[in-house]
Amino acid sequence: MAGTLCLWSIAASAELSIQITQGVDNPIPIAVVPFSWQGTGVLSEDVS
Repeated sequence: MAGTLCLWSIAASAELSIQITQGVDNPIPIAVVPFSWQGTGVLSEDVS
């Protein structure tokens, strides 16, 4: 039973692929913030 479940979970994995083929006339701006900081001192930008 456990072996069957293990094989089924391996077969159930998938990969997501997003293809952008067109643009829009009125895009919505988004922001991407750094989630971790490994440098010395404070962040170079205040994103709060």
